[in-house]
Amino acid sequence: MRGIRQAIDFIYSKIEAIEPKSDIYNGFVASHKGKGGSLPLEQRQTSRLFDIQFVNYGKDDGEAGVTGRKRADINIRVLYQASADKQLLDIQISEDASLIIDALQYPSYDYLNTGILSLNCQLQDSAVSSILDNNGKEQAYLLNLNLYILYREEV
Repeated sequence: MRGIRQAIDFIYSKIEAIEPKSDIYNGFVASHKGKGGSLPLEQRQTSRLFDIQFVNYGKDDGEAGVTGRKRADINIRVLYQASADKQLLDIQISEDASLIIDALQYPSYDYLNTGILSLNCQLQDSAVSSILDNNGKEQAYLLNLNLYILYREEV
């Protein structure tokens, strides 16, 4: 069986397997895996907690006709708690973004089990946003990586 569920599970496992370069004691931990509810990522109190959000659901990739290939757009969001040393945190976020992109590079898509044909991961200009507390103080940062998945949905 191949499809979007297997592709998303594959992405979760690839990110969870990453060993951070800095602060090696706090690895990547998935917050939501599509298996039941829990607190929103923004309300958590730990670093390198991540989730995946759909931006666009699977649609056919064909311009001139139905191809059977599907394309979905997702965001990988990684939470970082605010630190007194903002420069160190910026370095960690930069390292982590690079590690995530490297972990998701071709050819390790495991097409036979996931259906993934290709992944395209991009950082936008505003890839890091602040999460403010009720007093307007920065309490955390959120790294957003846009990922475009080309896959096949098969039974």
